[in-house]
Amino acid sequence: MLLEIIFSDWTKADDGNLFANTNGLVTKTKGKPAYANVQDQVLEVEAENARFNVASDNAKDGSKSAKTTLEKVRTELLFKLKILFMMMELNVNEPESYFLNAGLRVRAKPVRERTPLERPELDYFVRDVLSGTVRGKVKNFPKGVTQLAVEYSYDGGTTWHNGTYSAGKIFKLANLTTKVTVTVRVKFLGTHGRQSDWSETREVFVL
Repeated sequence: MLLEIIFSDWTKADDGNLFANTNGLVTKTKGKPAYANVQDQVLEVEAENARFNVASDNAKDGSKSAKTTLEKVRTELLFKLKILFMMMELNVNEPESYFLNAGLRVRAKPVRERTPLERPELDYFVRDVLSGTVRGKVKNFPKGVTQLAVEYSYDGGTTWHNGTYSAGKIFKLANLTTKVTVTVRVKFLGTHGRQSDWSETREVFVL
């Protein structure tokens, strides 16, 4: 049975509960072996939640600029949480306790479409203008695809790191280590929990 995390629990939470619930999620997943493959994203959520807490405190003075900053930081926190949840949902062989032990509510995904997703084909993968930044594009984005998942490697594909998710053909990676060669691969994520195979790899030297 495919499970999906109920994201509305987080988007509808007030600022105080969003901070508290995120803090609880980090406590239950950070450094825990069961969640080893999502640790990088857990750390990103932890850092963003700390910024959210500071922004919440600053907004108590009632100033317009502080409230605007709080809204932006809240949006970024929810974005990072969404990525974490998508990564966790990829662990389709884990029992429901995988999610419940992290303090998450889940529900069964309806499975109506079982057609496999075709393998993505990279159109290009090149250095971007800014240092430590690369960009790429896939040739195809078939019907039923919802996200393009990107991973990168500094050791030719022995170790992979979560890069980003894109809702279209074009993707961008930033804050990469400079003066090294980075390898990239992508896969399609589709409706009803479907995934494609990983694409062939491409590599480029990062300035």
